[in-house]
Amino acid sequence: MKAMTDVLEGGFVAKNHYVVIHPIYDQHEEKVDIAKLGPMKMTPGVRLALMSLRGYLLVMVGMLAYRFIDMAGVLDYFKG
Repeated sequence: MKAMTDVLEGGFVAKNHYVVIHPIYDQHEEKVDIAKLGPMKMTPGVRLALMSLRGYLLVMVGMLAYRFIDMAGVLDYFKG
């Protein structure tokens, strides 16, 4: 991003043009160290949404497993 601001401050770009700088030629930015962040705090709404998503995924995986078992004929063995 610094390279783009240097180009724009140079004054040799018209106001109605865009400057595109490839990331290879741009200045590198400092990355966030994930190990230093710690756990994320969740609101009750977020916790409820994630638990409902987990439940939905478990139900869908269960339905998929039931369908595979049914197509394989395993349930016919138990029916008689």
